[in-house]
Amino acid sequence: MKLIEVRIKNFRCYQEEISIGLNDMTTLVGKNDAGKSSIMDALDIFLNDNTPDKDDACKSGDKKDLTISCVFSDLPDSVILDQTAATAIPRVPGNAVIA
Repeated sequence: MKLIEVRIKNFRCYQEEISIGLNDMTTLVGKNDAGKSSIMDALDIFLNDNTPDKDDACKSGDKKDLTISCVFSDLPDSVILDQTAATAIPRVPGNAVIA
């Protein structure tokens, strides 16, 4: 399973939806306050099943419309989320979006 894209909308400095292709990316580089830490924090929230803080919504956006989505490739048919049961992953041709 490989993370190939992250989509962020109304999260901190990102009011409009942005799509960041990650394919073979290993490093984020940019000026101070460009949003690098916000991208990493959004990934942390998504991948660790955390709840965004109320202050994470973009100040000039709709506080109820905060969205973090990830696109994966090479998904297995199921994954073990706990010791008792496998969880099936729905298929979308080529990719699967888990949001």
